[in-house]
Amino acid sequence: MRRFLNRYKLELAALLVLGMGVSLFYFFADLNSSESEQEPEIGIPTNISYDTTLEDKLGLYKEEDQFKVYEVYLTVYTGLDSKSGEMFDLTGLNQINGTTFDPELKVNVFVKDPDTGEVVAGEQDESINGTIELRGQSARSFEQKSFKVNLSKQTLLFQGQQKLNLNKHISDDTRVTQKFAFDSMIGLPNFTSVRTNFMHVQIKDGTDPDAAYVDYGLFTHVENVDDDYLKVRTLNENATFLKPVDFAFTVAEAEQVHSKLDAELVLRDINRPGDEKLLEMIMAINEPGTEFNGNFDYYFDHDNYLTWIALNILLNNYDTMSRNFLLYSPSNVDKWYFLPWDYDVSMISPSEWETSEYAKWFGLQRYWGVSLHRKFFQTPENVVALSEKIDSLYQAMMQDGIEEKAQRYRDIYEKYVMNSEADRAYLEEAKGEELSDILEHISQLPATLSHNYTTYYERLEAPMPFYLDTISKEADAIAMNWEDAVDLQNDVLSYEVSIFTNPDDPASSSVWSQTTTSNHVLAEKVVLAGGIYYWQAVAVDNNGNRQFSFDRCELEPGYQELVRFGMKKFSVQNGVIEEADVSEIQLQ
Repeated sequence: MRRFLNRYKLELAALLVLGMGVSLFYFFADLNSSESEQEPEIGIPTNISYDTTLEDKLGLYKEEDQFKVYEVYLTVYTGLDSKSGEMFDLTGLNQINGTTFDPELKVNVFVKDPDTGEVVAGEQDESINGTIELRGQSARSFEQKSFKVNLSKQTLLFQGQQKLNLNKHISDDTRVTQKFAFDSMIGLPNFTSVRTNFMHVQIKDGTDPDAAYVDYGLFTHVENVDDDYLKVRTLNENATFLKPVDFAFTVAEAEQVHSKLDAELVLRDINRPGDEKLLEMIMAINEPGTEFNGNFDYYFDHDNYLTWIALNILLNNYDTMSRNFLLYSPSNVDKWYFLPWDYDVSMISPSEWETSEYAKWFGLQRYWGVSLHRKFFQTPENVVALSEKIDSLYQAMMQDGIEEKAQRYRDIYEKYVMNSEADRAYLEEAKGEELSDILEHISQLPATLSHNYTTYYERLEAPMPFYLDTISKEADAIAMNWEDAVDLQNDVLSYEVSIFTNPDDPASSSVWSQTTTSNHVLAEKVVLAGGIYYWQAVAVDNNGNRQFSFDRCELEPGYQELVRFGMKKFSVQNGVIEEADVSEIQLQ
């Protein structure tokens, strides 16, 4: 028997021994509930559940917080950068560009409820009751910063939260999609959401006695995901809780994490390491010669997984192939759950999507490059299950007052963004955006959701993306190879293969082309002069649906875009073909 099945039997036997004398009801009860008064057996963690479902704590989410904008006041003093030993003030903090400096400044914080005027966090005085620092790696390079505020444990916390993550979400001009996404997840079975709050932030320089508060505009506070995130939901605090940095469920990645060699480049531990547990799961789902679906069922929860995939598709949350999600595995079971994280690059309007530099994979196409997802959806029944989940979530979201939400978001945007000098200056001057266009985008949230829904079904008809392999010289011919594409409808596929010189216009600059049903081709007696060339193979089904490859090609200056997807670059010098360095697939 497989090692993980042996482990399962041993754990089951152990639980049966521990459970002697305990009623069957208690054994199968959900011990996550904070309302349970049953005392646990000695040696059994107090916060675990013997079933394998995942349940959020709905009482954490206040309905009024969907559209309430809290008033946040920060008086910033000085603080030390531990890296350089330099002292920073508010001006210096705002001027940081990059990750060289990471100072932590002292701050006075107080948060007011806009409806009652009551202080709901911190103290309204000049006392120091927390620290402030920049948050986010890429966000530091932008003019508008995001901040992390750590409240003192002795002060009044915000809804029990010690950390305020004040995000500008620079990639989201609407400043509302993160909140819309997480609010849409509240109450979904076998899933959890994240608490979010709109916050209007004003900041004062505490080193200047004459300084006044300056309007920094609209931010979104996103609940910190840490041990407290698990604790307040009565989830397993001894769980393995991970945040992928660049993780595609490969054996090599799991071994890298297990060896501790640059593990932080693959996964980050949110609470405590679980290297052995992770490695066992990865080895099992990648074990050759075994039945994949059985392994998947043992290590993952179908409903949780399908919910996560379906939400990402409906919201068009693009950057979720190898990051921007969380992995949670309770200590008492081998199950792993996908939890949501970071939806600021989602709900892109159809017009913006078509003109963006993102590769235009949609739906399952986006996940086909990750073996876990590819293997799961090669089973037709699993594709049907995903479609049913997408149908269910789409209907629920459309019936949950999405038009009213869009209007309320518009009102918030007009009041807090369009009336903020800082936000207006950044959006209009630095980014060159028309605020009226952004308002229209917010109004079109229902239409965007519908577009994502229909596009999923449309693109399901096309072949899945694949990878180009090598191009090489063979005698007087040029050999090109690629992976077989997969078509979920089992349509007959052919490949349009070409060599060209202009990535902006492959058709007009083609120097050779051919259509084949094979996954390799020889371009015979083709003589290429010295220079830079590109080649591609486009999969086409018998209904005319087309698909390009996963490959990412970096272009020289002068072309319309810096990168182009679905092609490879090579050079010819003295009749010798040399492939360009192959970049790992990236999202933008």
